[in-house]
Amino acid sequence: MKTIFSTLILCLCTTLVLAQNEVPLISLEYRTIAQAPIENAAHKILNDVSTANSFINLSLNYGHYLKDTTYTIIYSLNYTNVSQSLDISQVKQKDEFDLLPKNYYQQPQFSQLSFSTGLSKTFGKGWSLTGLFSVNIVDDFFKSELPTNINFGGSTYLEREHNKVAYGAGIIFWQLEERVVVSPVLSFKYQNKKRGIEALLPAKIRIWQKINKVSYLAASASSNFYSIRYNTDNLVVSTDMFSFTPELTYNYLWENFIRFTAGIDMPLSDVTISKKNNVFKYKQNSLGFKVGLSLMID
Repeated sequence: MKTIFSTLILCLCTTLVLAQNEVPLISLEYRTIAQAPIENAAHKILNDVSTANSFINLSLNYGHYLKDTTYTIIYSLNYTNVSQSLDISQVKQKDEFDLLPKNYYQQPQFSQLSFSTGLSKTFGKGWSLTGLFSVNIVDDFFKSELPTNINFGGSTYLEREHNKVAYGAGIIFWQLEERVVVSPVLSFKYQNKKRGIEALLPAKIRIWQKINKVSYLAASASSNFYSIRYNTDNLVVSTDMFSFTPELTYNYLWENFIRFTAGIDMPLSDVTISKKNNVFKYKQNSLGFKVGLSLMID
């Protein structure tokens, strides 16, 4: 079974303090990507196909001190629904196109449900150590097109904060097919009352600039990975979607309690189609728009 790398990145991000020391307790976001043509050399007829994706994401994050206040326990629940809009009106060679498996260009609507929990321990001189574990379920709930995939991952992370600067390092592991993959992760964070920068490499970097007391702009770049695995009787085994997304967002805070977000992004995507005997890849570059609403806690 394939893993969903973005879930573990979300899990790691719960340990970082977001802009202006705000942590989203509940967050709802809708993101849509404009129609974009497929760029493929192996099957040129696919270049006449355009697709667009829409994402709905709901997340809940909560952390509290234990009796020993040097320990903090963290919980995170995340739900993402992904749907595709397909445009084949520009396809001219219909007979040739009909011979291709639909899974080459068409993806079923699917959902990802993730639960993460972790424990953080603070030490003297600004040091802290965090361990996180995640369980992820990928399925087209209440349908039969996709098998249910359950996978696991986690991380351990050491950070030090000193004079408004925080830096750290750790490892992240995730399940991939029948093996476990381990990767290093590095972080850096600096912020004052007007601006800040946060980096969690190789997953995300974010810079924010305060406009006034209630609003700020944020520019970021992040990577995400989604994977769909099909039933065994399907010619296509799986579809892997990797995207690198620069984005710019406007954030408005109401009473330091509710945050409204609106932004634009430019996802650059690589899609790998795995068949039983070979693979082929295609690219898509597009523009997107997102809106969000978050309930904040200090």
